[in-house]
Formats: sequence, structure tokens, C-alpha cells
Amino acid sequence: MDYLTDLGLSNEEINNISEAQNTAQTGSFVDTSILQQIMTELQNLKNDINTLKNSIEEIKAEEAENSAQEEKESEFPQEEKKDE
Repeated sequence: MDYLTDLGLSNEEINNISEAQNTAQTGSFVDTSILQQIMTELQNLKNDINTLKNSIEEIKAEEAENSAQEEKESEFPQEEKKDE
């Protein structure tokens, strides 16, 4: 920080600049950390959504299969055994 003294700045001005630099560096770190947390949460949400989509597709496939099976059974009803 000797270069600031060479510019003719007072000690108070130098301290203010130093504090501003420290705040900027800390703020940058905090911003990056928050962005990383947000990215992680978004990735988790994306994974959850994909899991739900896959589950919905499986359920729809099962329902379609069951519906087709029921329709097939209604076309060809099984003969009931009669007790004679």
C-alpha cells in the first residue's frame, strides 16, 4: 500500500481504501458461495422433477396396460363354472 502513500493520500484515506478492498473480496466470496448453493439446490430440484416425471410415466404405462387387460377380459368373458 506504499503506492497509495506515494499518491499523497492520508492514512485515513488509505485505511478506507483497504477496508473497501477487503469488503469487495469478502462480498465476492459470499456471492460465489451463495451462487454455488443456489446451483446445488437447482440441480437437486431438477433431479427431483426428473424422478417424478419417470414415476408418472411408469404409472401411466401401468394404467394403460391394466386398461388394455380389462378391455380384453370384457371382450372374452371367462365362463363361470356351474355346479351341477
